[in-house]
Amino acid sequence: MSAAMERIVANGITTALRRRGSGPPLLLMHGNEADHAMFDALAEILADGFTVVAYDQRDCGQTDNLAEAYTLADLGDDAAALIAALGLSRAHVYGSSLGGLVAQSLAARHPDRVDRLVLGNTWQAGINPAELNPEGIRQLASYRADLAANAAKIAEFFFPPAFIAERPSIIEMFRGGGRSEDKRARRGAVIAQTGRADLSHFPRPVLLITGSEDRVIPPAATAALAGTIPGARLVTLDGIGHAGAIQAPERVAAVIAGFLRQAA
Repeated sequence: MSAAMERIVANGITTALRRRGSGPPLLLMHGNEADHAMFDALAEILADGFTVVAYDQRDCGQTDNLAEAYTLADLGDDAAALIAALGLSRAHVYGSSLGGLVAQSLAARHPDRVDRLVLGNTWQAGINPAELNPEGIRQLASYRADLAANAAKIAEFFFPPAFIAERPSIIEMFRGGGRSEDKRARRGAVIAQTGRADLSHFPRPVLLITGSEDRVIPPAATAALAGTIPGARLVTLDGIGHAGAIQAPERVAAVIAGFLRQAA
């Protein structure tokens, strides 16, 4: 059974989160169009050995924030403040897609708040994804002009066809939900920002995960990010698309848990 939602004020933001399990703390950071719920299945698995905290970033889910522009640095600072507000000195961190950019910002700006760092299906902060996947990002942008009509086409960028056929209800998550145009615009603006996050001196282990079937962020882009981080490990999951935490939570959890439990 899922844990109840909590709300914690940190960095001026009333952050909604779900906390479950016991053991070393692990903070989960969702992607651009998602919220904490994208990690429901993954968190249930990882809660067997970790205290898993999945939270809603600004303009997502049940988190409350002012209707004003913000930066990737602000989202990184939000995460650092949340870790402190939870009474922790630091936590393991897993960020997926845009959440991976937030995790990079957190680790670069507040390295003492991060234990081991896991970056999934993401790319180097400061690079517009349109530079990495011009045709795919252009196509996605055109589909997003009418979410209700194009949800099925958008889903095909995030999940392989076989997975969608087995779970057609997954298409509903791409119809826009209750997020306003203003919220979507503020979230989208963060992706276009050019500020880098230098992890070349991050002092603890880093793991990057990509999926061989990722049509949003090419596996080569995640590999390129790994190349900028000394000692980083890269794992490619065969047959997995952009949202591995949803498509194959058992496989993603096994990779993350194995990495976090390794001896230093």
